[in-house]
Amino acid sequence: MAREKFFYNTQTLRYEKAEVSKTERIFKVFAFICAVAVSGLLITVIGWKLFPSPQVEAMKVDNEQLQEEIQNLNSELEKVNTVVDNLQERDANVHRIIFGIDPINSDVWNGGIGGHISPSIVNSNSNAREILDDTKEKLQTLKRQVVLQSLSLDTIEGLARNREDMLASIPSIKPVREDKLKRKIRLLSGFGYRI
Repeated sequence: MAREKFFYNTQTLRYEKAEVSKTERIFKVFAFICAVAVSGLLITVIGWKLFPSPQVEAMKVDNEQLQEEIQNLNSELEKVNTVVDNLQERDANVHRIIFGIDPINSDVWNGGIGGHISPSIVNSNSNAREILDDTKEKLQTLKRQVVLQSLSLDTIEGLARNREDMLASIPSIKPVREDKLKRKIRLLSGFGYRI
């Protein structure tokens, strides 16, 4: 049995029975349903935060491992980038053009790397695994480019040493000092046929 509600009418100075319209009833039912849904959602979210499922725990462990490996890869990439910058600076200082050799072919420089795919620590097929594999591939490419650049610089330095030896063997001064001669050089006969 529903409770009956009354209100005091100031005009008639009597208590009258309150009648609730259908729209008010629908509004109250809708408000109640919304309050129950929001409360249920809050309780569910709090429950997930306090008592995560085993799948969520496994995902957290995977995420922590991924973050650690990505940090290690990024620090290694930074080191290799520093080495590549140093090698490129050395290459620019030696001036490949001076020695008449062509620079490293862009197809060789940007070439791919063969081999097997290394196993990943991520067990699931997620976007994180693709990011990790892509980072590893970039690191391998960068390492290969470092080796290529180092070999190129070794070649350039060898050519520079050969050129230095050649320049050191070409005379660039007069073979005899003028102040040690008894006569002036312009009074001496030059090179070539004698008349």
